[in-house]
Amino acid sequence: MLQHKFKYYRISGKVSGIILGALVVILFMQLSCRNKNGSTTSQTPEITDTAFNKALAYAERICDSGYVDRSMLYLDSAYHEIDPDNIADDLNYLHYNFVAYYRDKKDYVKAAYYADSMINLILNNKLQKKMPRRLVAAYFSKGDAYLGMHKYAEAFYNFFHANAISKGYLNPCDQLDFTYHLGMVLYQQERYLDALDNFKQSYVISNICDNEFNDFYRRQEVLDNIGLCFLNTKSYDSALHYFSNCLDYINKGAKDYIDMPENLFNQARAVIYGNMASAYIGMKQPEKAKELLINSININSIPGNDLLDAQLSKLKLCGLYLSTRDRDKIPAILASVNTVIDSLPDSKIKKEYYRQMWHYYDATENLPLAYKYQSSYLSLQDSLKQQLHALYELDLMEHFKMLEKENQISFLEKDDAAKRNYLVIALLSSILSLIIIFLLFENWRKSNKNLKAQEILNDKIAEQNKKQEKLLQDLEHSNKEKDRILRAVAHDIRNPLGAIAALNHMLSENLKDTSDENKELMSLISNATSDTLALSQDILQASHNLKNLPLELEDVLVQKLVNNSVHLLQFKAKEKKQKIEVKLPEQPVYVRVNREKISRVLDNLISNAIKFSYEGATIIVSAGVTGSQVVIQVADSGVGIPNHFKHKVFDIFTEAKRLGTLGEKPFGLGLSISRQIVVAHGGEIWFESSEGKGSVFSFSLPG
Repeated sequence: MLQHKFKYYRISGKVSGIILGALVVILFMQLSCRNKNGSTTSQTPEITDTAFNKALAYAERICDSGYVDRSMLYLDSAYHEIDPDNIADDLNYLHYNFVAYYRDKKDYVKAAYYADSMINLILNNKLQKKMPRRLVAAYFSKGDAYLGMHKYAEAFYNFFHANAISKGYLNPCDQLDFTYHLGMVLYQQERYLDALDNFKQSYVISNICDNEFNDFYRRQEVLDNIGLCFLNTKSYDSALHYFSNCLDYINKGAKDYIDMPENLFNQARAVIYGNMASAYIGMKQPEKAKELLINSININSIPGNDLLDAQLSKLKLCGLYLSTRDRDKIPAILASVNTVIDSLPDSKIKKEYYRQMWHYYDATENLPLAYKYQSSYLSLQDSLKQQLHALYELDLMEHFKMLEKENQISFLEKDDAAKRNYLVIALLSSILSLIIIFLLFENWRKSNKNLKAQEILNDKIAEQNKKQEKLLQDLEHSNKEKDRILRAVAHDIRNPLGAIAALNHMLSENLKDTSDENKELMSLISNATSDTLALSQDILQASHNLKNLPLELEDVLVQKLVNNSVHLLQFKAKEKKQKIEVKLPEQPVYVRVNREKISRVLDNLISNAIKFSYEGATIIVSAGVTGSQVVIQVADSGVGIPNHFKHKVFDIFTEAKRLGTLGEKPFGLGLSISRQIVVAHGGEIWFESSEGKGSVFSFSLPG
């Protein structure tokens, strides 16, 4: 298959244990970043001569030089500096980030976030009718990201939604992607005959499209996919027929598109050679297969060509040599694959490499090494099967039929009123007998009465829906206004309070001979400003955490995390003559978290324990592993929490505020912020408490 700028797929089949590699459809022109403005469909974003698109072009040049992260940082800086008011620029920025996370970083969660942002941007601006291709492309992108996360039902829902939009706004050629996507997923499910039907349908549709390079690319890709479907059903003659047709089509394209690099077409031919070789292996014609595999390897082993496909062909050749007893040629080939195996993104190649190593050492009676590679092969095979378990269980055709039925039911419900009128007219126009006329009349009267009652009920429901929608809008506006006011107030009072605190400190330093009464007043001023500054900081933090921004995660040692927080807060405990005991596992325990935010949670819990414990008390901080969760606890024997306050403890600005044992003032924000942080990490936070007997606060994090 030809490399192309819009697709990111590879499909592979399996015949006699040999993995069949199709094209790595990643980028056009040797993995160039310049085509990131393409989409996962055949639609491309609109490019205009704006300041942002000039920055976008420069970012692509940085990426072309191999600096993906640097190009993203530059584009992000340029985007926020230019602050474009052009929707197309916003979409181009979001799409650039989607492709970077999807293709370069393999971070499918963030890729889905950017795809969803594109969808919301179009829908919120009510541009679905003006930009249907961009909306369809965004839904397909989101579906692709869900495929990467192995969330197959969600992926298919987005593909189906994109197809529904295509039917409403675009021509049949624009709807090609849904049939293609469906075929790809069915192929991964090993439902090759169903996939074959979809690929054939894609090929028929593609023939009505324009003869641009995109359309040429799609047709030759689908021809090869059809051949792979036949190959996996062991219909070798049919597979060779389509592979040969695909080769002829590629050779024709090389003449028609002379502005395209010849190397691009050579790579496509090399992939087809490897697939044809698999068919000849199945037909027990090893000499033909050997010649084709050597040709494929010679082409795709050239730097800049399809290195992944070259390794697949080498492994097939090893299997062929093993079956023909040419074992002396195998070690050199396996050694060449070993030099690049760790850098390849496809774990199926690594699995095939382990299998060939196992069979080679088994054939040469080196049983220890044979057992080693057999174990590696079986372990990786089990891992891959587990990943694809949900995909195999998903019945796409039934899911498709269900969604189609839902659309049909919705259409029939809308058309029901008109059909009733036609029925009434037809019945009234039929002149039969007085009895029949009477019965028809009664039926019409009852139907009309029910229809009016239904209309009245529908009007009431519509009115209630409008009221609820208005209420939700007012509530959302109120929440936004509340956050804005909180941020403004918290931010604006910080500067004058800071100035007051500084002036009070200067007065304390300069007026050393002042009276005890004045010193006491200055101390009160200092405490009041410190408390108010702390409150403003908590308000800003609470408002900021309400935004669902992506977390920057890292692997953190739990023992170090707990010890750091305890060390920082020991001085507070000593002021109340308290002791903090730490109980940690002997073995290192790691969690993948945002270090600063989880430290804030732990600091909040320990500070609360100190605040609400009596002088001389002991506070216990512990951590442990429970199943797949890491659980951290802070236990005290302080004042505890009354029953009527327990359901309000985690509320923002909670009413469940109490003075500390030495009169320390609470603000009611720390536990609310802590819950937001823990939930954002996919964990839970809870407590057990009895009034007068102390509290135990616990939170869990994925291990």
